[in-house]
Amino acid sequence: MSVRYEQNCKLTERVGTCLWMAPEVIKTQKYTTKSDVYSYGIIMWEVCTREMPYDYFSREKILYRVSERKERPNLKRLPNDTPKKFEELMQKCWDHDPNLRPDFDAIIDFIKDIEI
Repeated sequence: MSVRYEQNCKLTERVGTCLWMAPEVIKTQKYTTKSDVYSYGIIMWEVCTREMPYDYFSREKILYRVSERKERPNLKRLPNDTPKKFEELMQKCWDHDPNLRPDFDAIIDFIKDIEI
């Protein structure tokens, strides 16, 4: 991992796909690997549901609702057999506060402990 990336890089003009963007990236604030953790949490939801997140919103609504209203993909769309611990990890990954998101080492440890 490059040191530069770890030193709170700043993205310009919301480069990337808004469906997986962390709120701090949407707001063009400084970000760390915790922004990637956020995206990973969204991907976890996507893999479980086999759906696109926010398929019911326009790009502008996604940007606003994720960054300002703290909206996340609908948990009711998860299959009934989704392990609760997996769901908990997903929600921790997409926490609005990057400091409350786990790092990838913690995610790997958490996944290893999930019995499916």
